Amino acid sequence: MNARPWRQSLSTWASAKVEAAWFPYLLATMNFLDYFCLLGFFVPPLQSVAFANLTTKKSLMICGLCATGGFLGSGCLVVVLAHFDLMSGRITEAQAAYAGELLRSWGPLAGLINGCSPLPAIPLIVATATVETSLWRVVLVLLLLHVGRYLKFVGLLVMIRSGKAAMASAVVAGETVSPSKSS
Repeated sequence: MNARPWRQSLSTWASAKVEAAWFPYLLATMNFLDYFCLLGFFVPPLQSVAFANLTTKKSLMICGLCATGGFLGSGCLVVVLAHFDLMSGRITEAQAAYAGELLRSWGPLAGLINGCSPLPAIPLIVATATVETSLWRVVLVLLLLHVGRYLKFVGLLVMIRSGKAAMASAVVAGETVSPSKSS
């Protein structure tokens, strides 16, 4: 039985599908659903395959669509949390006051930093939706989270493209390119 790792199978499948018109929208949908189904761990390998095989224009479109899918998903999560009041009675007044002070000090900047980082955004979104009373501050945090996500995806694009260019120049120069083996 030929058992391939799931990443290799996913990469092989994605390599055949990245040219399809629906592929960027699949990635955007996966980012949207990440807050409800936790599908986010599939997105970076699929993005990597797309970034390595597509034009810069289409790759930037994927960055924008993925960030927008995440923004819309986080907005829907805020609406669900507000509508069902899922956090009522789960935090004390002291905890709410401390979280509120942190959000007033760091809220928008925390959104930007969290968007750029690989850390999950759900704790920030839940805290913002639960504690923040100003709807505009909630939207500001979500918008900066969106900008941070876009920057993270563009950073991934730049890293993949520069790695691909470095490998191509090494092959042209006659050097052998092989993965290093650690002992």
